Amino acid sequence: MSESTERHIAPHLADAARLPIDYPALYQAASQSSRRGQKLFKLLTWIELGLVVLGAGAAAVASLSIMSERLVALLAGTAFLLAIVTRLSARARQDDSAWFDGRAVAETVKSQTWRFVMRATPFDQDSTADRAFAEHLHRTLHARSGLRIIADVVPERGQITEQMRSIRDLPVFERRDLYVAGRIQDQVDWYCRSARRHRRMSTRWSMLAITSEGVAILTAAVAVANESLALLDLFGVFGALAAALTALNQLGRHEESARAYSLACQELLTIASLADSVATEEDLAVLVQDAEGAISREHTMWMAKRAEPLAG
Repeated sequence: MSESTERHIAPHLADAARLPIDYPALYQAASQSSRRGQKLFKLLTWIELGLVVLGAGAAAVASLSIMSERLVALLAGTAFLLAIVTRLSARARQDDSAWFDGRAVAETVKSQTWRFVMRATPFDQDSTADRAFAEHLHRTLHARSGLRIIADVVPERGQITEQMRSIRDLPVFERRDLYVAGRIQDQVDWYCRSARRHRRMSTRWSMLAITSEGVAILTAAVAVANESLALLDLFGVFGALAAALTALNQLGRHEESARAYSLACQELLTIASLADSVATEEDLAVLVQDAEGAISREHTMWMAKRAEPLAG
């Protein structure tokens, strides 16, 4: 923001811009449900892939005559059986749905909250704003009726918090500056951090998979040269490991996410550059509409990609 913009921010607003807004209870609950679903879904996926690799490794152990064939067969069978049980458990639990539905609800409520406190459509009229906001929350929740709300909601927290009402009552310049700092810049920072993290993760998983594939090829070449069936079994182990690493990379969709977050970051920076020209309620409403639209497009793309099945 320019110096002229910063002069409009009262000291308490400057502090508030660096802190999370006091979002509605539904946002807190949906966000916690999403985080828990994501954590459990990824954990079960890791366990399943690890068991598959373990089962493949058991065959190599048998060929090397390190353990009795009966014991190795039992180990391999148990590993694959547990992998099946883990997959069935994951399908029954539907933690991925909790992850996606929770984020969908949380992001929608977050966007509507900022529209409400900025007096943007459809919350521009004081006489109808509360009811309109409550109706939006109701529709948002029931659009994802399968979401398991697991969060403990603090009794004092409502759907329209005192902080939300206080921000809504501020002059237009103060609300503009708070929106730029607390919403647009905060989202830009998050997009930039996430893009860098996903790019690093994509490179890391890809290099590990390529390394495993390279070792598998080398093992196969040595096995052919030495006519060793034991080494061919190791080829299967490293092949399974490479497949598991590729699946983990796809699970995070790191490369796609890095591109999407980078694009959203640039789009929001462009919108923020127009903030100094905002001088009226109508101008602020347009700024909010443009910024929330950009954030919503990224989230819609995120949801669409997660709905696609993983290759393999």
